[in-house]
Amino acid sequence: MAGKTDLAIVVLHYGDPSLTVNCLRSLDGCGASIYLVENGPEGSPGGEQPDLGPGVRKIRTGANLGFAGGMNAGIRQALSDGSRFIAIMNNDTEAEPGFAEKIMEKFLGREGGKVCFSPLITDASGDSVWFGGGRMSWIGARAKHFGFGSRQMPAEEAESGFLTGCVLCFPGEAAEKTGLMKEDYFLYWEDIDWSARLRRKGFRLMVFPDVRVRHLGSASSGLESDSYLYYYHRNQLIFLARNCPFILLPFAFGGVCLNLVRVCAAWLLRHGADGRRKAKASLRGFADFFLGRRGRMPFPAGAS
Repeated sequence: MAGKTDLAIVVLHYGDPSLTVNCLRSLDGCGASIYLVENGPEGSPGGEQPDLGPGVRKIRTGANLGFAGGMNAGIRQALSDGSRFIAIMNNDTEAEPGFAEKIMEKFLGREGGKVCFSPLITDASGDSVWFGGGRMSWIGARAKHFGFGSRQMPAEEAESGFLTGCVLCFPGEAAEKTGLMKEDYFLYWEDIDWSARLRRKGFRLMVFPDVRVRHLGSASSGLESDSYLYYYHRNQLIFLARNCPFILLPFAFGGVCLNLVRVCAAWLLRHGADGRRKAKASLRGFADFFLGRRGRMPFPAGAS
């Protein structure tokens, strides 16, 4: 009979160590195997791991491998150690009580059912929805979160068009049949891509509202940062090229181009020098897709 020791929870540490400490404290005593991945070179700013004692297995990547690269390092180790079920978590999340037990209930109640899921993810206060499922629109390549910002919490489990890598739970079979996340995205869209691949392999993507996690914020980059804009616009096109039905590609690409023009115009008209830099980061991400540049962006934030 399976127990909590069959569950591995992989936490990716990058940025603020206090967020990582808070995340791990919310998992203290849960009974699952905890893997903490330090995703950065030793001694890098914000890369220092706190001392969390012997109950947490630490994995050092030795370099910033991006979101997928860091998470994949922890997933590979957990699978190698024999874990049957895995949950990945950003370090800027906080599990509510009973998190590990509820995950195992979902897996064991549907064992053999090819299910992957995200919990209901709320904002930091726990009072409004951050992720309660989502839908992918190919026209313009938009991944929309259901109920984002709503104080009306969903009561019933539901199927989702994609899952968020902020917190994502899956059986080891999913990684074996689908492969892990594509590391050349580096940051953003890798979870949407993985969701599309999981669905093609027959896995159902679910959100269970009785399993809850709080999302405290973006630990890696803000939603208006140069790096976010670069990765978002480049990786959106990578995702489309790999996953969009061929017949819809012209409409999807046209929608992306129109949105890019709108976004850049807004930055240029309203935000002065800062806006010009952000528009340039967006356009460079768009151009680098066609130049075949993948992985980490080739310029430091603020120097696009």
